[in-house]
Amino acid sequence: MTPIESIRSLRRVARESKPEAVLAFQLKARQLPHEREAQVIPGRRYRFDFRLDWLLVEVNGGVWAKGASGHSSGTGITRDCAKTAEAVSLGFTVMSVTPAHVKSGQALQWIERALATRTGAPS
Repeated sequence: MTPIESIRSLRRVARESKPEAVLAFQLKARQLPHEREAQVIPGRRYRFDFRLDWLLVEVNGGVWAKGASGHSSGTGITRDCAKTAEAVSLGFTVMSVTPAHVKSGQALQWIERALATRTGAPS
């Protein structure tokens, strides 16, 4: 696939897919090994959208939705805080991004920069 074809394919995926699918496509294109829907906290049902070794990435959708729902409700924010605190207490780093960050490529840039600046995994 030529670079132009890759760009066209990425644009098509960005238009047609959920932000998580777009980010998965971007990570695969950059050959960054990752796990989708990672469950890393023993005894809890919390899942993170992506795990890249020690880095957990959450794509928080619905940030501009009218009314409180999902990540923006009181219950959702409380749950997300607990999930993040549990992961950090185990040595993970948690990165939260929005669909706009994914679509623009900013999330991928942050992920690449984070991975370049730290090595090692939590025990």
